[in-house]
Amino acid sequence: MRTPGPVLVGGAVGCEVTKPLDLSAARASVEDAAKLLRDAESEFISHGLVDAADVVWKARSSILRLERSAARSDEVSLMGILTDAETCTGVPIASILGRRQTGFIVRARDLVAYRLRAEMGWSYPAIGKALGRDHSSVLVAVRRHRRRTA
Repeated sequence: MRTPGPVLVGGAVGCEVTKPLDLSAARASVEDAAKLLRDAESEFISHGLVDAADVVWKARSSILRLERSAARSDEVSLMGILTDAETCTGVPIASILGRRQTGFIVRARDLVAYRLRAEMGWSYPAIGKALGRDHSSVLVAVRRHRRRTA
């Protein structure tokens, strides 16, 4: 016998979701580091310091590491949203990312697509790539979730 899907309350999944991650601080620190690098480069060039190339190279490496960690925090956010959806709906992450079109799985997938769009600002193609769907399917999922929760 199949177990029923999660109960919907008022059209929305009846659970609390965690606060969305704020990536603005990580992105701001990357931008600050890039500005410091540009300032340092112009100082070194204006003073004709040849050995400064090593310092600039190390600074560039640090900026690249910061950019990569900011990109990883997007991945962490995706996993956080998937985990929240799994906790709220009782639908395993594997099912959310799978091909099944059972109603309660689709609702959980719609929730993930909506949160990625609303909270993370991801594009429809990026969400589609993460969920293994076409961007137009993601657009429909986000609209469906909005209608369901309105």
